[in-house]
Formats: sequence, C-alpha cells, structure tokens
Amino acid sequence: MTSARRDRATVERFLNTYVDRASCEDRGEEDLLLLRLGHEPDGVDDWEHEPAGTLTHIVDRGLATPWRAFTVYLRTLDSRFAGAILAFTSHGRVVFGLSVPDLSDESSMEMGRSILRELAESFAADEGIVAAEEPPPLTPLDFKMERRVVYRWSRTQARM
Repeated sequence: MTSARRDRATVERFLNTYVDRASCEDRGEEDLLLLRLGHEPDGVDDWEHEPAGTLTHIVDRGLATPWRAFTVYLRTLDSRFAGAILAFTSHGRVVFGLSVPDLSDESSMEMGRSILRELAESFAADEGIVAAEEPPPLTPLDFKMERRVVYRWSRTQARM
C-alpha cells in the first residue's frame, strides 16, 4: 500500500501499530540497500550500501532528501503476519505492508485484501497490491509492473 504521507507522524503510527519496535530497533550489522539516484532496480550496480544502525536511523534516512529508495523488513506485534514492510520510494512515497504467510487459499487471500483495505484507509493510500513473494515497488516504473500481483486496489476504483 502506497501513501503520499512520507512524514514522521505517519511512519511512526504504522510502526507503533504493527511493528515490534523493541526487537527491531537495533539492526546490528544490517546494511540498507539504497537505490542509486536516477536508477531502476535492475542489477547489482544499481544499489549502494549503508549501515542501517537503528530503526530510528532508518526512519530518519527515509525522510531525508534527496529521496532515496530502500526497503526494510520488520517483526510484527501480531503473529498472524510473517512480517512488516516499510519502504521509501524514489518519488516521495512510502510503502506500508504486512506479509500474510500463505496466499494459496481463499481465506488467506481474503485476509490479504482486508488488511490492504485497512491499511489504505488508515494511512491515506492511493493504491495497493497483494502480491506473492514480491518486494515492494520503489520507483514509478515498479508501480506499473504486474509481476505476481494477485489483487490490486486503488482509491479511484474504491469510490466507484
């Protein structure tokens, strides 16, 4: 689910609602993989490494300009989810996601659609997807890719 609300209050609200902050704050030796400015995520040379440090640093980095695109995977408070996803895009958006363990049956699929709608309403999303084993979109081109999208939601469709 993508939102134009790339601001501290919105990001912190997502983290405080869904993420186990205590277990995620210290990122140890983890590196952030930042998409190079002006690049699409096509190959190994499109990325720069930077120490992640802490979740607080990650949020600060995601809110800094120029906008850099990267993703971080986090533990959730709710055991129904395999994890939480926080991604910052190259064009000023933020992606909030929750990973549903298995989309192979209809009840899991319905859970995915329901969570997507909940996130969309809570975080003023313009669009969102339920995808199978896909990283979040980081660039405008990524948002247009179908890949393994199993459900697509947009605010304009929801109003119809």
